[in-house]
Amino acid sequence: MKVNTRVLLQKSSLRDPFTGEKRQWSGFTDTVIELGLRHDIPASDWAWGGDVEYAHYQPSYRRNQVDKVWEGPVWASLFVEHKDVMGLTVRAQISNMVNARSKRDRTVYTGVRGQSPISFIEERDRLIGPIFAFSVRGKF
Repeated sequence: MKVNTRVLLQKSSLRDPFTGEKRQWSGFTDTVIELGLRHDIPASDWAWGGDVEYAHYQPSYRRNQVDKVWEGPVWASLFVEHKDVMGLTVRAQISNMVNARSKRDRTVYTGVRGQSPISFIEERDRLIGPIFAFSVRGKF
């Protein structure tokens, strides 16, 4: 059995040129946590496994808007694989098992951010749904 992990925790800091407030960099990824597992079943051509990932991103800042677009925040997938189907590797996988979403939070100002009134706010929250994949690899 093989376990893969990845952890990214980072901070950034700057003074916003339009508002004077301290904030993180525009569009900065501050957290990623990944865990993957693969089990090749002994004395067989079968394997199974899965992955889970959490990610967090900072908004993007522009002169007249703040915009945050992201998916998740948690993605999970499982697979089953046969490593010898007529010499080929065949895999079936299901992803987005925990209903990750596609989201957007955007605030647009009539002029310079921090000095002007809000023109409009856009909020989006869409279900992505499960993703099914079937792959065949090898030489034939």
